[in-house]
Amino acid sequence: MITLYDSAFSPFARKVRLVLEHKGLAFQALDGLLKSSHATADTLVPAPLAGGPR
Repeated sequence: MITLYDSAFSPFARKVRLVLEHKGLAFQALDGLLKSSHATADTLVPAPLAGGPR
């Protein structure tokens, strides 16, 4: 499953969510503004961050 770290205020994150929903891809959206939700993610990325299984 794809994990999307986004912000409700980001138009870029909204576009990513819309594309994922349109494609029918399963994803989990986490608030990118909460430090606890992206403890392992790269915090220097200014765009929406999506990660899948490694």
